[in-house]
Amino acid sequence: MISASWLIKLKTMEKIPEKLTQFVRRRLNSWQKGLEIVLEQDPNLDHKKPVSIFEATTDVLHLEETLRFLPNSNTSDRMIHMFSRMTSYFESGVLLYKHSTEVSQQEIWSPGAVFFKGQYYPLAPEHLQLRLQLPALNFLELRKTSPYAILQQLHLTEISDSADASAFAFKADMDFLFLVFSELPEPWLRTHIENIFNILKETISRS
Repeated sequence: MISASWLIKLKTMEKIPEKLTQFVRRRLNSWQKGLEIVLEQDPNLDHKKPVSIFEATTDVLHLEETLRFLPNSNTSDRMIHMFSRMTSYFESGVLLYKHSTEVSQQEIWSPGAVFFKGQYYPLAPEHLQLRLQLPALNFLELRKTSPYAILQQLHLTEISDSADASAFAFKADMDFLFLVFSELPEPWLRTHIENIFNILKETISRS
């Protein structure tokens, strides 16, 4: 599990009626249980402790092969499996689950899991109540963002400790957002990002 120091609660949103709060909590807890089961069964994940020296691979051939065998089950399982495939290609990442959409077109997201140096970390159920507010993205939209600004709000700055890291938000589904962090310099970064997300878009479009 993530160190407790990483999981300081964010400032909560305005109070939601109790019945809606209970509904959202049940939905998130149910999704979290599914996340843990799917990730534990994923043969492509390394469950060892993160290595002190980690180098993200830029060889996307294996990614194309593994994405051909995504489960033909519900969307949540497919998104979780797809997120798990990112562990080899980026230094760190955060999987977000959409909580709600504001009238102002701001989307409210809850963190579901993170990975760091090749290992994933499902979050404890109580931390699923954390909220992150972001501008709305279109389906399959990829947007570059500030890594520190995002991770500071989530109190997860430790998973991207390089001043040269770049962050990207990818809306893989209307209810799922991938945040990934890369330390590759230009011009290799641009090629790497394009290769990865073109594959993801093709995979999602076929499903």
